[in-house]
Amino acid sequence: MSERPMRSQAPEELKWDLTGIYLNHAAWQEDLDRLNVDPLTEYQGRLGESALRDALQEQVGRVSFYANLHMYGDALDLANQAMVGQASAAEGKIAASTSFIEPELLALPDGQLERYAEEPVLKSYSRQLKALISQRKHVLSREGEAVLSGLSPLLGTPFQIYQQIVNADLRCEPVTDSQGISRAVSIDRWLFHIAYSSDREFRRRGYSSLMAGVRVHQK
Repeated sequence: MSERPMRSQAPEELKWDLTGIYLNHAAWQEDLDRLNVDPLTEYQGRLGESALRDALQEQVGRVSFYANLHMYGDALDLANQAMVGQASAAEGKIAASTSFIEPELLALPDGQLERYAEEPVLKSYSRQLKALISQRKHVLSREGEAVLSGLSPLLGTPFQIYQQIVNADLRCEPVTDSQGISRAVSIDRWLFHIAYSSDREFRRRGYSSLMAGVRVHQK
């Protein structure tokens, strides 16, 4: 097969089953809406008496993961692109709203953070706390960290553009293998198939086709 098949052409049994993450789009949208409420802002200035952000991080991860898996499945679908954009915006908003955590942890009385890192009840956080302690000199004020966190969606744009090129816009000419069969070329096919072929000429043709496709986006 020389042409890369569209997702709509793939049998249902070969598609990802995402119901283990969210049963449907409505359930995903419900969690996304919750993220846009800034649930942790009420703890600003009171971090020493509040729990860490575990549940929120899990929710952010689920929302983002679900959206990105849709995008990976069909990057040409505008609805999937919109989902990733919404998830990215919510992730940036949450990052800004929780940016007070590290500065407030570091503002605790001298030695308290170090004692937390050694507490048996906080053993699962020990590595994170010790890493934070080692970064003490590089953490900005609450306001500074909020500004940087708010820039997350903007700073992530180059990678999103790269993903769009890889998953949707990159077009490569098919190449023939040692048996004369025409094979489609893409980044994933190169990484997981063509590059491991024992046929050196097939590998060379595949790589040349891949690079020719990439160079189109350098102009």
